[in-house]
Amino acid sequence: MVPTRWAVGDTVLGGKEIRAGDMVMLGLAAGNVDPAMRPDLDAPVHGNRSHLSFGAGAHECPGQDIGRAIADTGIDLLLSRLPDMMLTIDASELQVVGNWMSRRLISLPVGFTPHRRADHTGETALPGVGAALPPIAMPEPPAPRQEPRRPAGRRSGAAGVAAPPLGGDHRGGGTA
Repeated sequence: MVPTRWAVGDTVLGGKEIRAGDMVMLGLAAGNVDPAMRPDLDAPVHGNRSHLSFGAGAHECPGQDIGRAIADTGIDLLLSRLPDMMLTIDASELQVVGNWMSRRLISLPVGFTPHRRADHTGETALPGVGAALPPIAMPEPPAPRQEPRRPAGRRSGAAGVAAPPLGGDHRGGGTA
């Protein structure tokens, strides 16, 4: 799906004239590279929320706060458990694939020192790996559902067999 819209009025965008009725296409790969907003592309964008990842206006994502909280918590936890995590290659060697719609890393090779910790049994385990989880109480499965009984001579229509009309005979000449 190509994100396009039709201009509803004449305007100038990025020094280019757009007339009412012109098709405008959104180039997602251009995100965060506006020279007016980010003149130095090597400068970090930490805390920059001037993007449309969660939409805006009437179509703004209602879950963006929880989405950010989940991402922040995950990244904080990762960095607290692996404080010495570093790229194992030079940043200039990172490979990016993309097209006119998006860009992404092929891989993100990192190295870190595995830390051992004692679990509740006194044994050592890697953080979050192999640790015993408490048992989870599972609810009982529901009892099998019983189908209602059908009057004799009536079919449900299953397997391609149609139920006969109510009343009369099966040739369509009876009364209901």
